[in-house]
Amino acid sequence: MKTAKRYSATVLTFFVLIPSLFFVYMRLHDGPVEFVPWFTISTGGPFRSGQLLPSPKDWTFLKNREEIEMETLNLGTTKTIWTMVVDGRLFVASGRRQTWYGKYWKQWPQRVEEDDRIILRVDDFLYEQRLVP
Repeated sequence: MKTAKRYSATVLTFFVLIPSLFFVYMRLHDGPVEFVPWFTISTGGPFRSGQLLPSPKDWTFLKNREEIEMETLNLGTTKTIWTMVVDGRLFVASGRRQTWYGKYWKQWPQRVEEDDRIILRVDDFLYEQRLVP
């Protein structure tokens, strides 16, 4: 009986407590959490660092960059997003999923339809923007 209780406590700790603490850490973190420098899949808390600059008219300086950080203001969360620059204009790849489970997996594209205000963080510089479909 003692072994069963100890096993249950271990399983509960491993599958409930540790992930819960990690999600709290993610929400309190300054921007998306990087597990390793080339692998960022998690969300994070709102930006707490960075200098706010006026938005550039030409985004060509990001042409060779694939990812930047974005905060959706209505959610107060951040994520790493894929971007592309065409003719000096910045485009965001939402990767919106059209499957039944996709709307639960990736919610920010739906939330941006309600409130299109975002903040982009590039190398410790913040740019307030609006996403336009």
